[in-house]
Amino acid sequence: MSLYVYAFVDAPGGPMTIARHRLEILSIGGIHVAVERLAASPVASEAALRTQHAIVDRLSRTFAAVLPARFGSFVSPDELQQMIRPRRVELGKALRRLRGRVQMTARISTPVAGSLPPPGVRTPSGTAYLNARRAALSGPRPRLAAALSEAVHTLARDERIETDAARGRTALFHVIDRADVRRYRAMVERFAAAEGERVIVTGPYAPFAFTPVLQP
Repeated sequence: MSLYVYAFVDAPGGPMTIARHRLEILSIGGIHVAVERLAASPVASEAALRTQHAIVDRLSRTFAAVLPARFGSFVSPDELQQMIRPRRVELGKALRRLRGRVQMTARISTPVAGSLPPPGVRTPSGTAYLNARRAALSGPRPRLAAALSEAVHTLARDERIETDAARGRTALFHVIDRADVRRYRAMVERFAAAEGERVIVTGPYAPFAFTPVLQP
């Protein structure tokens, strides 16, 4: 069987069952990895994505630092070792940087004419869905996103931004100290009130927007 990788964690651990999935914590070159032994990779779907989110979220409440892997990270044991060993210093630094920290997400929506799909058109699933989503999230940083980024810069330890200009949507992903969640929410709410914009804040979560690409 091959290994389905859910996340890198900052400490060893015993087998655990989460959402009816049996996970192991493997240690490779000093890096600890939460995996499940499977015969085939899960097929990309909304249900599979939600399950992976739930599993990683549970891991984030068990370990002090969690670095999620991207959906579909399915490798052999040898491939996992080949991927980790040359990157163990990088992964170790990333986990230390995430210790005691979580991801918050601030989403700005601005109405754009013609941004909704025609009635009856279904969103593609699986790999096509993921590729289409990545292709849509591009474009320059809008003014409001830049202003919001500046408003919370004292709390943000890391930041990533995704812009879907066609739909008038911008998401700002921030890594912050777990103790600063309430302060972050308050800062975003003050920003939204001052700008007259509707901003939705979600989190705290594991840092899903900062996942590494596993390439043996």
